Amino acid sequence: CKFFSGFSVTCSAAASAHRGGVALCYRDNVGYELEEHKFYGPNVVSFRLIVGPMKFYCVGGYIPPSEESEETLNHVRGAVAHQPGGFELILMGDLNINLDTPRDSRDDIIAEQCDAWDLTCMTTHFSQRRSRLIKGRWTWRQERRGRWISTKPDYFLARNSNRKRFRNVKLRWLRHHATDHRAIIATVRAGNRGWMNRYRRKVGGNPLLCQLPKVGPLPVGEGMVEELRANISAPTPRERPQNSWISAETWALVDKRASLRRNGSQQGNGHALGRQINASFCKDRKTRAETAAKNIESWLNAKEHPEHLREGWKIAKCWYRAASERAAKPCYVSMEKQTDERVELYEERTPDGDPIPINVEPFDINDETPTDMELRRIVRERLKRGRAGGASQIRAEHILDWLAGMKLEDEDDEKYAGKGISGGGL
Repeated sequence: CKFFSGFSVTCSAAASAHRGGVALCYRDNVGYELEEHKFYGPNVVSFRLIVGPMKFYCVGGYIPPSEESEETLNHVRGAVAHQPGGFELILMGDLNINLDTPRDSRDDIIAEQCDAWDLTCMTTHFSQRRSRLIKGRWTWRQERRGRWISTKPDYFLARNSNRKRFRNVKLRWLRHHATDHRAIIATVRAGNRGWMNRYRRKVGGNPLLCQLPKVGPLPVGEGMVEELRANISAPTPRERPQNSWISAETWALVDKRASLRRNGSQQGNGHALGRQINASFCKDRKTRAETAAKNIESWLNAKEHPEHLREGWKIAKCWYRAASERAAKPCYVSMEKQTDERVELYEERTPDGDPIPINVEPFDINDETPTDMELRRIVRERLKRGRAGGASQIRAEHILDWLAGMKLEDEDDEKYAGKGISGGGL
């Protein structure tokens, strides 16, 4: 598609096979220059954006919600510490917190750090598009038990002094992407094109920033690399090492279902072929496990080889990383026996030995129905704000609004008490 071609993609090194990193996608344009991108750990990237007379130092990151330490936040701090002079700071990404209502100490630390950098969310400075189904300024939502849960973990942060440098910062729902996040699209004022032309002439005159010639003879080393790249072809998906455990019979079933689907002649055979493919995959996984076990045993028994333990551990480590941890299927006989044991364990019995001594003075506990004033005080002082509603869909803010309305009614009753004013008139 012409709208998605020509992009350059660079990504960070993933921490593991089950956790990805961050990626930077950009396309060359005469209106800006993107330079000096650098990764700090697996979840933070920084780059310099030159747009007309403005120079921005952009830091993008993803802070995992399960991270209790400040590892990713320290990477963000390290990236901000390398901010060059004359560049304005922009922080963007999925912080997995709500800066308006921090919930715990981790959220407080991140919010205080953003305040120390004097950064605010630019989406609050622009009106957002509303529709019948999409309202509000949320950037993430998910349907749970028939109701939508939404919050704002994604941000585009900049200083208030740079507000006029942006034409618009909007939230958009991308229908052609399967995601539960909304995209934040920022439009920067480019200014006169002459600024970029002068900047490029200045960069082109620097001998340290000159590029290799794109035409003409290449150096010996570059020529060998280009020849090697032209002669090597990428392996097909079936020839890749991670797919070597799939048998030819399984690939034949997959090809058969693909050809039937392509020709539109499945006629109800799709489910049967799907069951055959799943059974064949299970057989291949069992064969892969048996082969890995035999290889590990052979290396462990080869004691004459000095590296037998290391080679056996290498195979075991790769196998367990690829395998999925599944709980064993429960047996109803054992569950019934376990239930009887639990009933016998927790049934009421007469305690053995002397009773447990009580070393404190007994005191009375007020178990009466709380008064109206006690309920009001608990609602004002101890009710948590910013939490999602439960099955009743009643949030703390709703109760506080209701309490404020009661307070206004009480004040009106006290103000007009004894003056003969009622709902109908004087």
